[in-house]
Amino acid sequence: MVKDRLEEFREKAKLPNIFAREETSENTRILNQNSIEAFMDQIRNLQERRIKMEECLNSIRDIHDAILKSPSVNPNLSNDLNSKLESFKAQSYAINNVLKAMNSNISPDFEATQTNFRIKQSQMMNISRKFQNLMIEFNHEQLRYREKSQQRIRSYLQISGIQMDDDAIDEAFETGKFFDTVSVLLAERDKKSVFEDVRNRHADIVKLEASIRELHEIFQDMNMLIGCQGEMLNNIERNIDAATVEVTKAAQNVKYAQAAKERNIKLKIAAVLCTIILILILIFTGTGIFCFYFSSMCQKNMV
Repeated sequence: MVKDRLEEFREKAKLPNIFAREETSENTRILNQNSIEAFMDQIRNLQERRIKMEECLNSIRDIHDAILKSPSVNPNLSNDLNSKLESFKAQSYAINNVLKAMNSNISPDFEATQTNFRIKQSQMMNISRKFQNLMIEFNHEQLRYREKSQQRIRSYLQISGIQMDDDAIDEAFETGKFFDTVSVLLAERDKKSVFEDVRNRHADIVKLEASIRELHEIFQDMNMLIGCQGEMLNNIERNIDAATVEVTKAAQNVKYAQAAKERNIKLKIAAVLCTIILILILIFTGTGIFCFYFSSMCQKNMV
């Protein structure tokens, strides 16, 4: 007789599906891991570039101090300062573009798991804040140097005997026409060394103003980027908290249901036992009555 192997074939038919599911799960895990590793490589690269920008900012600060302490114009210092400023601005624009591109690619809809999304979002906020703080430090240094340079120019004006009140000086600085205002007076007084120093320091102030205006867009981008990231993380935290509350309630409901189920089982067992005991009592009682009645009948018949 041929053995019925239908069940065996059915079991074997399930094996490829099991293997396929396991392979898909493993592939997904590898893709997630590769995605995180590639993202962290980008973060590490940004960290290295940020460190280089910090070093550049420290060099700018040192050059500013050297220029302020110098009694006369030093072309080498001016050239070094311009080179460092251009390098810092170029790195700022490049990193800002990278951050915006990376942030646009981070979305709960694009990530395989919520954990991946939270890791990337947290790392993005961290590096964005560090970059923003660096830009704030750069802006403070520019403002410090501008103020010191303006004070130096005011001192030159006093030495040269040129009378200008603070409001007029500030207005000339803000409009960028300060040198046009005082150059004639300085030239007429034949103060050549003072003339050259004031001209160069005014040129530095004009460059500072231009740098601050150029980098203003990056400040705005950073504020918007960090604001969006913070709001998104807050939404995620609120969703997680809500989900945690729901899970806790569900767990409590399961416990209550389990306890009710156990209580119902105990009640059913008790009811069955009571029923059995009642039946046994009825049986014994009925048997006793029957025997008593039957024995009485037998005695009457014998008489």
